[in-house]
Amino acid sequence: MKSRHLFTYDVRPGCLYRIPNAPDNVMFDLTWCCDQRCAFCYNPVENHSHANPPGETTRKIIQTLATWGVREILYLGGEPTIHPDFESILELGAKLGLEQRIVTNGGHINKKRANLLSDINIEVGVSLHSSVADIHDRLTGSSNSFLRAINSLDTMVEAGVRVFVQYSPTRLDKNGLEALAAMLSTRYSGVVRFIDVNRLLPYGEGAERGQSVFLDEDGWWNVMQAIGQLASGDWEMRVEAVPHCWILDRANSNRLSSAFIDALLASIRPCYMAISQLAFDPEGHFKLCPGGPPVGLSLLEVEPIKMWNEHPLLVKRRTFSFLPKKCVDYETGYLCKIFYECAGGCRSAAGLITGAADPLVLKL
Repeated sequence: MKSRHLFTYDVRPGCLYRIPNAPDNVMFDLTWCCDQRCAFCYNPVENHSHANPPGETTRKIIQTLATWGVREILYLGGEPTIHPDFESILELGAKLGLEQRIVTNGGHINKKRANLLSDINIEVGVSLHSSVADIHDRLTGSSNSFLRAINSLDTMVEAGVRVFVQYSPTRLDKNGLEALAAMLSTRYSGVVRFIDVNRLLPYGEGAERGQSVFLDEDGWWNVMQAIGQLASGDWEMRVEAVPHCWILDRANSNRLSSAFIDALLASIRPCYMAISQLAFDPEGHFKLCPGGPPVGLSLLEVEPIKMWNEHPLLVKRRTFSFLPKKCVDYETGYLCKIFYECAGGCRSAAGLITGAADPLVLKL
C-alpha cells in the first residue's frame, strides 16, 4: 500500500489521512540483545544485557499481527539473528503469509541460514558503515565485524537471497558513500539491490555517545549530493525521511540541475509512522519511532485495532500539530503542496543539524 493513496488533502487536525484498520507494515524488534556496541545505537545501553523474549511470546505477537491484517514485518533489534528461535519465527511468518524483511549486522549468517532465507524469499539488509574495515569496526565497537558482514553478504548472494545494504553516514566515514557503492558494484556486480541510507537520531545510547560521529547540516548535504549522483546513475537509493524544502533550498543555491534534484527527491522515503506503519519492542509494546522508547500496553494485552484507533499518542501524531506552519497551518488552511511526499521530513523540518529528531518522541 502506498501511503499517498491514503492522503485526503482535508486540512483539519487528524483528517489529512484515511487511517486503515491496521498498519500496512510494522517494524518489530525481535530481541533486545546485540553483540555489537555501535556508537550511534538508538537503544539504551542497558538493553543489550536483556534476555531474549520467550519464543512463545514472539510467536504470539507475530500471529496477532497477521490476524490483525498487517502485510509486512521488518525484523530489527538488537540483532534479530541472535534470537534462539530465529529460524522457526521466520517459518511461522511465511506460513502466515507475511512478507518478511530483516536488517542484520551480518555476524550470524551461515550457509544453512542463507539457504533458509532464500527458500522463504526473505529480503535481508546488512549494515555496512563504511567500505573501510577499520572505520566500520570502530563504529560497531567490534573487531572483525566488517569481515563478518562481508562474509555474510557473500554467503547470501551465493544462496540467492535478496540483499541490500543499510548505511548510516557518520563523520568517521567522510565522503564514504561513493566508495561503498563502488566496492559493492565491484564485488557483487549489481546483485545488491539498493543502498538504504539512514539518518542517525539522538536516542538511547546514541544520545550519550553519538554526538561525536553525528553529521552536522553541511555534512548531511554532502551525503545528499552523493545520493543524488548515485541515483542519477545505476544505483537505487532509499533514504530515510528528509525535509524536501531543505533539499530544494540547498540544491537551488548550488544551482544543481532539475534532473539531479528529481533523482535525489525520488530516493527519499517519507515516514508514515502511525499512518500506515508502526514499530514494536520485543514484548509487543508499540513505539512512535523505531528508535524511540516503548509506550502503551502490549499487543498481547489490548485489542490491536482499539489501540491503533484510540491511543492518545497515535491520535496526536496524526494531527501533525508539532510541525512548523510552513508544513501545515490549520488556522489558515495552508498545506505544503508536497506534504504527501514529505510528511514533514521525519517530523522535523527545521533542518538536519546534529540532534534533530522527532519532537514528540523526545518528550517521552
